Amino acid sequence: MFRSSVLLLPVCRNTITWLRGTVVNRIIPFDGMIGFHKVNALGALLFVFMHIVGHMFNFYCITTQPPADSGCLFREVSWESDFLPSFHWWVFKTVTGVSGFMATLITVAIFLFALPFARRLNFNLFWYTHNLYPLYYFLMLLHGAAQLVQQPIFWLYFLGPGCLFVVDKLASYSVLSRDIQVVEAQILPAGVLKLEFHRPKDFKFISGQWVRIRCNAVSKYETHPFTITSAPHEKYLQLYIRVCGPWTSKIYDMYKAAVDNGDDLPTINVEGPYGEAYQQWSNFHISILIGGGIGVTPFVSIIKDYLHQCKVNESLIVRKLYFLWICRTQKQFEWVIDVLRELEEADQEGHLEIHVFITELNENFDLRTSLLYICERQFHKINGCSLFTGLQAPTHFGRPKFETIIRQIMYRHTEEKIIAIFSCGSHVMTGGVFEAIEAIRAAPRPEDPVLNHKSLNF
Repeated sequence: MFRSSVLLLPVCRNTITWLRGTVVNRIIPFDGMIGFHKVNALGALLFVFMHIVGHMFNFYCITTQPPADSGCLFREVSWESDFLPSFHWWVFKTVTGVSGFMATLITVAIFLFALPFARRLNFNLFWYTHNLYPLYYFLMLLHGAAQLVQQPIFWLYFLGPGCLFVVDKLASYSVLSRDIQVVEAQILPAGVLKLEFHRPKDFKFISGQWVRIRCNAVSKYETHPFTITSAPHEKYLQLYIRVCGPWTSKIYDMYKAAVDNGDDLPTINVEGPYGEAYQQWSNFHISILIGGGIGVTPFVSIIKDYLHQCKVNESLIVRKLYFLWICRTQKQFEWVIDVLRELEEADQEGHLEIHVFITELNENFDLRTSLLYICERQFHKINGCSLFTGLQAPTHFGRPKFETIIRQIMYRHTEEKIIAIFSCGSHVMTGGVFEAIEAIRAAPRPEDPVLNHKSLNF
């Protein structure tokens, strides 16, 4: 009962976003809320099975007792003197039994379709089963309402988290109900859709935050999260959507058809903004941003905001940003080259340093790519830009050695006490960053800064 109620707290997104801006953020690790939600869900599932096993022993004992003795045990239930209730009767012919049986089925369905491989195979099943939670909590309240064993007490656990969750949801729906006109849609390489739309009234956000969007032309019920790539000072909001499932495929095809035919662009609904660990980037003197593939999106917003603040905010804490972008192929970064080029042009004082890594190619000094490496370095030396990207940022081949890179940055800034590292990408990439940080922490030097790491996996 306790775990089922606590499950609601990590998904009160508006409340958590607000708390991130308070002193509570120093005490409670809000970055681990989804992990906390998963741990509580697993604990709830284990206790459900313990509850079932206990009742199976109870049913066996009860069905072997004389009817008169059972009548003394359950004063809220009455039956004929010669009637002996069976296991089937307890489960399927009482309010407590039926509600418990249905709540168990919903629990198992939610848990199974929330497993990582099930989400990858069919995200819609995960979405629909997770949205059975209102029925689940109704059955939990109904389970004890018949007072078969004792007075109902679940509502005591549920009252606080339930009320907070309802208020939080109403706040989200009040925003989500507004249709937002899309100003521009661009079809970019590597199956990426760029949407630019009007900023909702009173919409305030911090760079690094994200929103959930819904497109009624695709589905009236599904909402999906995307990071805002606009900076807070910009007039319009921008999102980059990469095709990676049924919903994103549909919205990509729909806007592509509208652009090709010159039709009016469908409207969207926006819910948020919601907080993320990245919004803490401005609290550190030196920050390292590591993005993999589409994981570049939160850092585009941060870099835009940072360069803008460098011009207008003299009291800015951040002194330098390092941005490492890891892509598998050259085609995967073509869609955002123009954005990075604009950021480089805006950086007149050298506050930003960008490095691009293409992991499909072999290491820099592999014989098969040595000629390519020599051409890239010579071209960059003569022209001041990369042969592959046209950016001032150098292009590297092979997987980045995160430990070496981070140590080099640390040696540059030994005067700093803390260097923040923010990573966004696949589990493999963020796991590599984490392992590199652990290796550095295992062999520290007295003058080394402390590493503060925040990551987001997808």
